Amino acid sequence: MAAGLGVLWGLHRLRLHQIAEKSNAHLEGRAEERLRVARDVHDTLVQSFHGLLLKFQAARNLLRGRAEDVAQVLDIALGDVARAITEARDTVQTMRSSTVITNELAKAVRVLAQELAGQQRAANEDTPPFSVEVEGAPMRVAPDPAG
Repeated sequence: MAAGLGVLWGLHRLRLHQIAEKSNAHLEGRAEERLRVARDVHDTLVQSFHGLLLKFQAARNLLRGRAEDVAQVLDIALGDVARAITEARDTVQTMRSSTVITNELAKAVRVLAQELAGQQRAANEDTPPFSVEVEGAPMRVAPDPAG
């Protein structure tokens, strides 16, 4: 009987270890994706600001008696600034989705539902009613530090 309990305990520990590995792999994937997006934002902003720097320098060089040309260059630069800001805002918004990292499934589902509802409201769409009910005591699943 002790051997049977030992086998069951071992299987239980193995399953918990598998769950922890899967969870860690998922979190690592999300972290890598966020790092990639952060690099993209950085690269996009740097390129945009370098382009703007050149346009402002060109406008400054045109200031001597060519006000109409300066206005045209500045209008183009302002449009580029607006596009750079929009690109950065959109990229940051994608990074903000599902920002809550938690081991509480009910909380994670609630946050996801709130994010989706916010996106639907932003798109002027109706949001269906949503609720999460938890029965029983929540249990935390943490990786085994012993391996």
